[in-house]
Amino acid sequence: MTLFNTKPARLIVPGFHPDPTVCQTHDGRLLAAFSSFEYDPGLPVYESRDNGKTWSFCSHAASRPSQFTSTPLGNSQGFYAPTIREHNGTVYLIVTDVNRGAMIFRTKDVHGRWDDPLFIDGWPGIDPSLFFDDDGTVYICGNEAGGGDEKPGIYAAPINPDTAHIEGPRTFLIGGITGANPEGPHVYKRHGKDGSPDWYYLMWAEGGTEAGHMECMARSRSPLGPYAPFDGNPLVTNRSTHLIPQCIGHADLAGLDGFAGDPQLSALVFLGLRTNSDYPQQGWLGREPFLASLHWGKDGWPILTDQSFEVAADDPGLAVPYANPADAWISPGVDRDKLFAVTAADESDSASAHASTSTTASASKPVRVHVTALTPTGRMGTDFDSVHGPRLIGRRQTSMTDMFHVKLFHVSPTVSEVGALAYANARVWASIRFDVSERRVLADVYDEGLHSRLASLPLPKECDIQQCGIALRGSSEGYDLSFESTDGKQVFLGHVPCQIFASTHAGGFTGMLFGVFARGRGSADFMCR
Repeated sequence: MTLFNTKPARLIVPGFHPDPTVCQTHDGRLLAAFSSFEYDPGLPVYESRDNGKTWSFCSHAASRPSQFTSTPLGNSQGFYAPTIREHNGTVYLIVTDVNRGAMIFRTKDVHGRWDDPLFIDGWPGIDPSLFFDDDGTVYICGNEAGGGDEKPGIYAAPINPDTAHIEGPRTFLIGGITGANPEGPHVYKRHGKDGSPDWYYLMWAEGGTEAGHMECMARSRSPLGPYAPFDGNPLVTNRSTHLIPQCIGHADLAGLDGFAGDPQLSALVFLGLRTNSDYPQQGWLGREPFLASLHWGKDGWPILTDQSFEVAADDPGLAVPYANPADAWISPGVDRDKLFAVTAADESDSASAHASTSTTASASKPVRVHVTALTPTGRMGTDFDSVHGPRLIGRRQTSMTDMFHVKLFHVSPTVSEVGALAYANARVWASIRFDVSERRVLADVYDEGLHSRLASLPLPKECDIQQCGIALRGSSEGYDLSFESTDGKQVFLGHVPCQIFASTHAGGFTGMLFGVFARGRGSADFMCR
């Protein structure tokens, strides 16, 4: 890949929405879905009615406790790499829950209720996808070996998507180009022009979802192969460049026989990691979805040889504001005890909520957040450990300069602590919290077992905790933490460098969350942006 043949891409939805999948419906809409891992509600689904120019939130395919693993979810467990497809008026979303296995969600209305999942017995690995062929045969395709004599790679088999029953043997399709982690496979069909035969295409990611990430393609005259690799592989990668985003790959296509009125064009989505300009580059927002286009050459292969992609570091994304801003809020683990309630703020509340620097879908409107506090157990940090159930709720950080502002307006006298935090996972976070009984404001960083105290300040006697504010201000360098006293005075508490939140340090497959929490017994209410 070179720096002299870059093409623009656009951020679809800001904040971590990894492993994008896309399809085109019978009425020309684009549907997209994303991984959610341990977060509840999960598997967000978006649509575009203008060929990808704007995207709006539709629903979460997993929105009820019955659709989730019954056991607690740890960091980066849960739902991995969905594939979304429409067929005969039904939308199918096939995905792996790494705690339970592969499964299929279905709906007739992506704005409404999704069925409880159908479990696929006897399909190993992760990243399953569906392909509906013209003759009525439906195939499941996925990666990893099933044990025994099977070699690692990508496999396919016929399946009934309405019963989740595998209807034939597994067929090995390809082992990848470099052999490193072939994953996220998709099978497509592109119909021949002017009487020429049809081609089946197999596209997959490999190299790991880090700096070596790339997307490759092969083709065949049969859905089960043999597949011949593209001489121009890798199809998509930004490896060995300083371009933004980094780690791109895990792609999907829509409009194989033409898109937006161009028979030689298809829509291409892929994930990437926006980074700052440090050396080495640092990225901590999580893996986000990007949209570009793919042109087909006369030889039937994509015209992407020696191709790189670039986006603006401050790209606000193509998603329109949520119709219900509460839809942006998620918890790391299933809220079976109903500890959290998020509602749209009244117009009268808007003036009291600090204006955010972000105008993206996730942070465009204030919300009221009600938290029921249950006394936590264990060492410092387990309050937020999803293994023991969620102890916080928040929204995705949508840009490096995104700011999270919280205003308290009710705290039960039996609540011991309330606060806000920048949360990477249960091992890495930074928080501002009020110790109610001691009347102190505390700023802390928790990094893989290392607890650092940034500030511990007494609150003035005239300061009413129930009227105090909290601010976490993001930048390309990290976070500035501060609180706002009753009289409006801003007090700086400390700076947390971005490096501890970077994906190379914090680990896992998710990204940054701005959230609120309460400890003790009782409840707390927040106004958040």
